[in-house]
Amino acid sequence: MSESIVIGRRRFTCLAPGLIRMEFAPDGIFEERRSIVAYEKQNPKAFKSVRKDQDELILDTGKCTLISRQNDKAFFRSNLEIQWEQDELLQYWRPGDRDHLNLGGTVRSLDMFNRTGQIKGVHIADMDSPDAKANMWLSWIWCEDDPPFYQKKHGDDAHKKYLKGDMHAMARHTPEKLLAGLRNHTHDQHMYAPGILSRSGYFFLNDSLSAVMDAEDFPVERNRPGYQDWYFFCYGDDYKAGLADLILLSGKAPLPSKNTLGFIFSRWPAYDEAEAKELVSRFASEEIPISTLVLDMEWHKKGWCNWDWDPKMYPDPKAFFKWCHKRGIEVTLNVHPLHIRDNDSHFAKFTAERKAQKRIEPYKESEHELKRIKVDICDKADAEAFMQICHDDIVKQGLDYWWVDGTHGQINGSSDQLVTNKIYFENVKTPKKRGMLLSRYGGIGSHRYGAFFTGDTYSEWEVLATECEFNIRAGMAGMNYISHDIGGFSRSSAPLTDPDLYMRWLEFGVFNPVLRLHSAPGCGSRQPWDYGEANLKIARKWLQTRLQLSPYLYAAAREHYENGTPIIRGLFLEHPKDNASYRFDEFYFGASMLVAPLLIPGPFRQVYLPAGSWYEYATNRQIEGGKEFTVQASLGEIPVYVKAGGILPMQAELRPSPTGHVQSLLLKIYPGANASAILYEDDGKTPAYERGEYCKTLYELKGKGRQLILNGKKPEGKLLGKTRKLTVELAKGTPPVSISLNGHRLSASKYDWDKEKHLLKIELGELQASQSFRLEIEDSK
Repeated sequence: MSESIVIGRRRFTCLAPGLIRMEFAPDGIFEERRSIVAYEKQNPKAFKSVRKDQDELILDTGKCTLISRQNDKAFFRSNLEIQWEQDELLQYWRPGDRDHLNLGGTVRSLDMFNRTGQIKGVHIADMDSPDAKANMWLSWIWCEDDPPFYQKKHGDDAHKKYLKGDMHAMARHTPEKLLAGLRNHTHDQHMYAPGILSRSGYFFLNDSLSAVMDAEDFPVERNRPGYQDWYFFCYGDDYKAGLADLILLSGKAPLPSKNTLGFIFSRWPAYDEAEAKELVSRFASEEIPISTLVLDMEWHKKGWCNWDWDPKMYPDPKAFFKWCHKRGIEVTLNVHPLHIRDNDSHFAKFTAERKAQKRIEPYKESEHELKRIKVDICDKADAEAFMQICHDDIVKQGLDYWWVDGTHGQINGSSDQLVTNKIYFENVKTPKKRGMLLSRYGGIGSHRYGAFFTGDTYSEWEVLATECEFNIRAGMAGMNYISHDIGGFSRSSAPLTDPDLYMRWLEFGVFNPVLRLHSAPGCGSRQPWDYGEANLKIARKWLQTRLQLSPYLYAAAREHYENGTPIIRGLFLEHPKDNASYRFDEFYFGASMLVAPLLIPGPFRQVYLPAGSWYEYATNRQIEGGKEFTVQASLGEIPVYVKAGGILPMQAELRPSPTGHVQSLLLKIYPGANASAILYEDDGKTPAYERGEYCKTLYELKGKGRQLILNGKKPEGKLLGKTRKLTVELAKGTPPVSISLNGHRLSASKYDWDKEKHLLKIELGELQASQSFRLEIEDSK
C-alpha cells in the first residue's frame, strides 16, 4: 500500500476522507489479505497532511485528524486519538470509547418473533465488532446455542426443557421455566446490533479476528494473535457518506434480477408440480403476475437435509424449470445445508470423496434410524465437494437460486452464515446469470450476497410494526434487500390470518424492496382470493401498483449499488438535522416517496412530513410539511407522499418487460422544486451491467416563471430498444394555458386535465429512445 504510513509497528491507511484503517502488527508484518468483511481491494489515498511532532504522528484526511503516540506499542486509550468537527464542536474518539447514540443495524433472524417480544433499542457500540458471528436471533436461542452444551450440563432432554418454544413469552411470563443464564440472555438479546450510522458521527469497526481470503477467494481463519486491524468511519451527519464508505470497504451489493423485485409467492408445505402450475395460472387470471415461485422443502424427499428430488412432487425438474422460465418466472428451492443422510443418493459419493467414513454418525428422524455425515461449510474441501455433488446438477437443470434456511460451519472470528451465503450466492452465478440468494444475515458484508430472509414470525400486528423498524435499521448495516414473510409465517390461535392484518401487511410489503408472501401449514392462506372479493380487489390494485413502480424501484436499486444508499431509508438519512425525522414507523421508499404504513388495527395513524411541500400520492393534493398530523386510511389505502420536485419513472403496462427496456414509460411529475430522476435500464438478468452494458436516461424538472419545463436528456450507455411510448402525468390543481413539445404546440387532444383528480395527463406518443426532448407547460398564473 504505497500511500500508507508505516511507523514503528503501526500502519495507517486513508481509504477515503472519512475512512481510516489502523493496524498494529506485533511481528512487524502487516496483513495484505482481504478479509471477508473488508472484502474490496483497497486503493489508499494520500493523507492531506502528515506531520511529526516529537513522539506524535499527526495525520489529516481532510475530514478528521489522527494522532498516534508510542508507535511501537499496541493501540490503547493513551496512545491513539481521532478528532473531527461536528455541529461546530470538536469531537474526540479514543480506544475504549462507547457510543450510546448508534442508530442500529440488524440481527440474524426474527424467527419465532411475536407480540411478547420487544426490541428495546440498540446495543452500545464499543470495541467489539458488531455481532461478528451474527448470532443475535432475538427469539430462537436453540438456533444460536449448541444443544450438546446444555445436554452435557443439564441432561439429555435439556434442549426440550430449555431451548424449545417461545423464548420471549417464557422469559416474560414464566421465567422459572428458563435457566437463569438463558433468562438473562433472552432479555439482553432484545436489542439491535450496532450499525454503521450514529448520531455521534462515527463508527468503529474491529476487523482483527475476521477470516481472510486465500488465493482462491475462500475464507480462512486469520490466526494473528495480538494483531489489531481497525477501521474508523467519520461522517458527522452526512450519513450517506458513511454508507458509501461501507461499500468502498466491504464491496457493492450486486443488482438482483428484476424478478427479485417483483412479486414472489411461497408456501409451506410446498405445492407439487400440478398445484404450482395451477397457482401460476390463477394469479395470471387475476392479473397479478408472479415473478418468482418458491418451493419449500417438499421439493425433495422427506425430511431436512435431503438432496434428491421427490419424483412424486416433481417428476421432471428440468421440464418444470423450463415451463416457469417460458412464462418469465424464476424458481428458488429451500435447503438446509447441515448434513447428508445415508438414504440420500449423494451420501456414498460424498463419503468417498471426503474419505469421511469415520465421520458417519447415527441420526434419528421421527421413528427412522438413519446415519449421516455433517457438512462443515466453512471447510474448503467439504464445501467444494458438497456443492459439486449435491447442488451443481440442480443448477444445471435450471434452478435460478437457493433459499438457504440455516447452516452450521466451524470458523473462528467470523460468521458461518456469511461464509455459507458467499458459497451459495456464487454457486448460481455465471457470465450469463446474476448471483442471487435468499438467506439469513451473516454480519457486516452480508449485503454482497443477495436478499435477507428474516425468518418465521407470528402473524400479529406487533410483528408487522417491528418489521417496519427492522427495515430501516437493517439499511444502516448495508442490508437493502430485506425479505419478510408478508402476512406472517404462523399463528397458533387461528387457521386464517385476520383479513385486515393481511391486507395491511400486503400494503406494507408492496413498499418493501423484496415482496414475498409465505405461510406455515395450517396457519392460513396468503392467496388474496381467499379473503373475499373486496380484499382481492385491493390486493390486485396494490400488486399492480408494485409492477408499475418497477422502473422507479430498479433505479433505486442501482443507486444502492453505486453508493450504498438503501431503498428503504429512515427520514433522518435525508434530514439529519431534523430531530423529528429520527423515527422508525415511516420511511422513504427510494428518493422521492414517503410511506407511512398502518401498523396497528384501525384506520388512523400519525404522520410526520419533513419541511417542504409534499403531494398525496392517491389524490395529487399538495400539503406542507414540517409537522405531524393525523390521517385516516381505510382498508385499501396507505398514506404515501411524494416530495415536491419528485419524478417517478413508471411503466404503463401491467406486465414485465422481457428485455429490460421500458417500452411504455409513464413519468409522474410533482412540481414545486427543481429536481431530476434517472430511468435505469439493463437486461435485468445477467451481470452485463458490471461491464457497463446499461442505459441511463436523465429527466430534469425546472420551474421558470409561469413555465414548468421537463427535459428528457439524451440517454447514456447501451440502449435496449429503439422507441418508447411516453406519457406524462403532472400533479396540477389548475389547467394549463399551453403545452409544447420541442417547441411545437400540442393540440388539445394530446392532453387532458382532470379537476377532481388534480391531474394533467399528456400523451407524447411514440418517441425515439435515443433522442432528447423538451416539454414546456405554461400556466396563466
